[in-house]
Amino acid sequence: GKRHEHPSVRVAMRFRTSHVVPAVIALTVWCSSPQPIGAHEGRGQEKDILDTGVPPGNRNRMRAGRPRAIRAPDDGRTEWFTCGAERATRVPRCGRDARVPRRPVILPAPIPREITAMQLSQSVAVERHEEPGLGVVGAIWIDNPPVNALSQHVREGLAAAVPAVANDPEMQAAVIVCRGRTFIAGADIREFGKPRLPPDTNEVRRMIERSPKPFVAAIHGTALGGGLEMAMACHFRVAHARARLGLPEVKLGILPGGGGTQRLPRLVGVPRALEMITSGEHITAAEALDLGLIDGVVDGLESTSLAVGAFRFALRAVAEGRGLPRVRDIESHRDAVRENPGIFDDFRRRIARKTRGFNAPEVCIQCVEAAAKLPFDDGLLREAELSRQLHADPQSRTQRYYFFAERAARKIPDIPADTEVREIRRVGVLGAGTMGGGISMAFANAGLPVSIVEQSRDALDRGLATVRRNYERSASRGRF
Repeated sequence: GKRHEHPSVRVAMRFRTSHVVPAVIALTVWCSSPQPIGAHEGRGQEKDILDTGVPPGNRNRMRAGRPRAIRAPDDGRTEWFTCGAERATRVPRCGRDARVPRRPVILPAPIPREITAMQLSQSVAVERHEEPGLGVVGAIWIDNPPVNALSQHVREGLAAAVPAVANDPEMQAAVIVCRGRTFIAGADIREFGKPRLPPDTNEVRRMIERSPKPFVAAIHGTALGGGLEMAMACHFRVAHARARLGLPEVKLGILPGGGGTQRLPRLVGVPRALEMITSGEHITAAEALDLGLIDGVVDGLESTSLAVGAFRFALRAVAEGRGLPRVRDIESHRDAVRENPGIFDDFRRRIARKTRGFNAPEVCIQCVEAAAKLPFDDGLLREAELSRQLHADPQSRTQRYYFFAERAARKIPDIPADTEVREIRRVGVLGAGTMGGGISMAFANAGLPVSIVEQSRDALDRGLATVRRNYERSASRGRF
């Protein structure tokens, strides 16, 4: 820990971490002299240490995500030090007649009433929000641009948010809401292929499920992959009218390994879950509401109306006594399998031509089978086992390489990121041969009008006939 020494006072910050509660801080103060602190020439320096925990010369080394002091009302007696976990250290204020205690006092630390927000990690904060006539909700804000991916510091903040809300006597519910243009868009792709740092995402989901107060996911933009899996771990879900939801992992040669293959069938039914997981398709908020994937749709401005609508939804759910419904406890999804035992074999035959040569779709079907036939926890174990197999599969590694290479190709090293992009309204292609026809189709598929120029009418007709055959072949295979 950080340490600073004075002729009679030594201060050290000590950290303890775990996979559940990310950090607990204790500010330990030793006094080697009975003389009051203020009697020394360095009195001002000790005050600084106790206010921030860091000597004055080291303040520039503090970075986001590290513990920070939040000052309570100046009652002349105490300072609060919080680190984004469920405890804080209370230390007497320095003064000419004050003496430093020999042992620290560790107290539970819900957000003090006078403080409306507390930073839990680099990208997660919890805020006390009061809706007149309804009550108080804990707004858990995620701010991890550009797409609010589930990076380690996001998982760390969410793990700290659960006890922070649970231990606050005024907060009746919690709402997970994201800043920026989207809800949690998925896992942090920068962590692919690397050892995952704690806390584990599945452990965070279990904490949310077991929370004694209801959690509501407020979805805008896109909730994809790990983001949708996090939302399904909440007790309720509301979405903006223009939001889109999905589990696209199959396109990377992997499966939704955060409980997605176990929770989605319980919410939308086995047939629809098979289609969504094996295709990676996105669905609209309206369709998600019809399927039962979400509990409500909020229209209006995303940054304001969605959050307020989610806050009110959460507090009304508490007032109506809707309890703590957990997706893991749903059993009605098994009815479809009892009524049609051959549902999985029929689905395999139906998509065989479209998914020929790919391993991930079949493994996804096996996971949904586990959801329909095994208890929830056993299904999670099966999902984890198959997920590890796919991550080690050379085909999956190739698909992930392609994913990163495709995005890297969009970045031109010598062009600044803030360069203004010119709008393309129309495209002209010289030549209707193999290359020209393929390029023309690529632009047409992107929705841009294309003009093709050839040396003769016969050459142009031959090129357009090839384009037409290509489109007709794709349509006959069900790609359109």
